[in-house]
Amino acid sequence: METTEKNIKPNNNNKKEKAIISWSAFDILEHSRGWKYLICFTTFFVVLISYFAYTRDWFAVIILILLPALILYYQKNRKPETKNYTITDLGIHENELFYPYNEIYSFWLNINKDFSSLNIIFSKKYLPQLTIFLKDIDPSEVKTALLKHIPEEATRTESWIDKTARWLKI
Repeated sequence: METTEKNIKPNNNNKKEKAIISWSAFDILEHSRGWKYLICFTTFFVVLISYFAYTRDWFAVIILILLPALILYYQKNRKPETKNYTITDLGIHENELFYPYNEIYSFWLNINKDFSSLNIIFSKKYLPQLTIFLKDIDPSEVKTALLKHIPEEATRTESWIDKTARWLKI
């Protein structure tokens, strides 16, 4: 964690940004998947494939053969990347990307025993929610910095899809 008052790069309006909080974190959670995980994963798909073969739904059988192969290939080859994040007085930087506060609708924090994350909801509906992991940074410090510029959705929680994906370690 690093709290600084250094000048970043000038923005389009020639006003210099002041960094409030800076940190580095992985862009995805890294899960340990042992032999128990692989046995459960394989058993689940074998049961589904058997059911659809029994009902002679061959399209589903093909999809259920390809889907786990693609998931396992993606999990094996996708390594977490370290990204640098900076909250400034003008917006949020993610490596070379910049998100100005006027394009951010709100934020919410997800604080679990295993990890904490900052979730950004954009004003433009076609943009997906941005999840930023907070690694070794205090979530209350992030909350204080962002509340000066954008509203918090304190009652919001993870979607069931995110919870399921985390539970399945995908």
